[in-house]
Amino acid sequence: MSTRALSPGTVVHRRYRVERVLGEGGFGVTYLVSDLKENRIAAMKEYMPADIAYRRPHRKEVQPKSDSVEAYQRFRDKFLEEARIIYRFRGHPNIIDVNHLFYDNNTAYYVMEYINGKDLDKYLKERGGRISW
Repeated sequence: MSTRALSPGTVVHRRYRVERVLGEGGFGVTYLVSDLKENRIAAMKEYMPADIAYRRPHRKEVQPKSDSVEAYQRFRDKFLEEARIIYRFRGHPNIIDVNHLFYDNNTAYYVMEYINGKDLDKYLKERGGRISW
């Protein structure tokens, strides 16, 4: 498991229990979570930028590196603004639904519907890097 990611079983915002990591990128970690209020599974994206923040072992809180506090806050707000834009398109058949946006643990999160499947990168690799029209 990544040192950036929350441990399985961790509850965020008194509502979302982390089941496992779905993926990691430069600006965050995506988890499969159980929504304890709605009794369903979902995907939750956490703002956790690799280069400018860290998490101490066995802790939930994200801390910006001392020389990156301003950048951390600016990019955290942009992270949630992007989620707000996606949220406005709820119900569109080709865009995933974002259901909940919030701050917790000194970072930002958004929760979206979980669709089981492969990511495009894996799909392309299985097909030699190309797909037909």
